[in-house]
Amino acid sequence: MRIIHVCYHDIRGGAALAARRLHLELLRTGHESRFMLVEQSGDTEQAIRLPALFRCRCRIEQRLEALAFRHANRNRLTPQSLNLFPTSIAARINRENPDVVNLHWINGASSAIWDLPRIHAPVVWTLHDTWPYCATEHYHDNNDLRFVTGYREPAPNGSFWQPLVWKCKRKNWNGWTPEIVAPSNWIAGEAQSSELMHRLPITPIANGVDLAVFRPSDRLKARQTLRLPPDARIILFGAYNAADRNKGGPELTAALRRLSRRFSEPLLLLAVGSNTEMPDFGIPTVFTGRLDTEQQMATAYAAADATVLASKYDNLPNILVESLACGIPAAAFATGGIPEIMEDRVSGALAEPFQPESLADALAWILEHPHPEQLAAAARHRAESCFDIRDCARRYSGLYAGLRQRFPSPSGHPVRPAI
Repeated sequence: MRIIHVCYHDIRGGAALAARRLHLELLRTGHESRFMLVEQSGDTEQAIRLPALFRCRCRIEQRLEALAFRHANRNRLTPQSLNLFPTSIAARINRENPDVVNLHWINGASSAIWDLPRIHAPVVWTLHDTWPYCATEHYHDNNDLRFVTGYREPAPNGSFWQPLVWKCKRKNWNGWTPEIVAPSNWIAGEAQSSELMHRLPITPIANGVDLAVFRPSDRLKARQTLRLPPDARIILFGAYNAADRNKGGPELTAALRRLSRRFSEPLLLLAVGSNTEMPDFGIPTVFTGRLDTEQQMATAYAAADATVLASKYDNLPNILVESLACGIPAAAFATGGIPEIMEDRVSGALAEPFQPESLADALAWILEHPHPEQLAAAARHRAESCFDIRDCARRYSGLYAGLRQRFPSPSGHPVRPAI
């Protein structure tokens, strides 16, 4: 069975990493899997990199999209995509003659809304964010439920693009019935309640990680490798664009400053990524720079006592899954799909959204735990039970096989009920 995964990038961003891990595991287990992408930074096997002219067009149209949102949207901090410009993505996929196509993150002007139903083969679409069932938003405000009602209410941020794009999706996707995969039950529930996807089949399959790479290892050795102090309490987090309000920068800063007043021993923040537009967190911070391999990421986790995430809206963030796999408990707000990742006060600690004092208390619970080895074992057990990439790939393989049986011919599969 010939499978093609479609994603803008291969290693930049959580969706790309999850898609690539699935692709590589399918290859390892003997499947004929290919990875179609626009931008490539990793050494992804069996990659189909789209031509330079296609990449150039995407980059130009991304700037045009940014200009369109800048002039029409007062809320410029929420990531949004139009996907209205013409593309040849469906024709390029069809030329590969796949048995099944798995869409992942297909924005960045790399696909057009009206072009997707032209894919001949059965389609699986993995929901890495909310764009597929919302309008332009990659995540929506917690109190914005217009994706349920069809964007009939006025846009709270003044954008006219949202109802326009939603209507375009509704018109062009009527009769197109991809199989939806939800990495979390939370996003499955949102998609099921949405006007665009409530009639589509939705299968929850959690993203997985390679447990042979992300595994517990010697903390002192990891700190020596990264040149970190051996006696500090180290908290790991993913560096981010401070302009992205979803990342919870102000809440994280307040929580860390509150935590620093609580501890007499030295605290250190280990920021995975580059020092770009980072606020002053109130405690010493070390930036790792870009870590391009999973082995480097695993070393960073091993050096930490805890991982923190302050996102206000998230699906199944890789940073938490990877951390648990390395035996490092995590603290995060109980929002989105995050409560499905770890058991509160067992393999990690959940904080009341979006209270800095609660996030500080969650971190303190981990750092002050009398039996850290028990926490580490519980975190690893959770990852082994729920987030093994081998289990993830087996479930996808079963889904692909079922689709192939129901639709044996890409050029003549039966029409299912309209949306």
